[in-house]
Amino acid sequence: MNIIEMSGVSRAFGLTVAVSNLSLTVPKGSVFGLLGENGSGKTTSIKLMMGALIPHEGTVRVLGVDPVDMAPDVRSRIAYVADEMSLPKWMRLSEGLKLHAAYFEQWDENYALSRMRKYELDLKQSFGALSKGQQRRFLLTLALAQKPELLILDEPASGLDVAVRREFLDTLMELANER
Repeated sequence: MNIIEMSGVSRAFGLTVAVSNLSLTVPKGSVFGLLGENGSGKTTSIKLMMGALIPHEGTVRVLGVDPVDMAPDVRSRIAYVADEMSLPKWMRLSEGLKLHAAYFEQWDENYALSRMRKYELDLKQSFGALSKGQQRRFLLTLALAQKPELLILDEPASGLDVAVRREFLDTLMELANER
């Protein structure tokens, strides 16, 4: 079964074509990356997969359904972490965990807490007090603790220094191997 299918997908913003006749399939259980220069349509493609944008041409299927019409129980099987994502700076990490857990039936509190320990993140810290690398780790923890069937990351290592980026990518490979 393919977890993502896009066929002949195009999307433009005015006269600017962001995605043109994109077709791809991502089999369940695989690791897949969209690589390209800035402005090449990666984020637009992800937004099409998430149902945040509607294609002007073509079809998109994620978990077998059109993401624009996706029911909440299907959407809850997808975790998404974007480069620009954050929590309110004042929010404590414990509050972030509690808030996120309320939305996901499959939430794994023990897994979240074990990742917090691994990343040396203190539940009493506020999100705004974290470094960019710590914020990325926390957002990844939130995404993974919901036990998603599909994890979508949009430039998750953007803005991280070389050492933290390497560690972050190592973590992603470790997670891919676990599953």
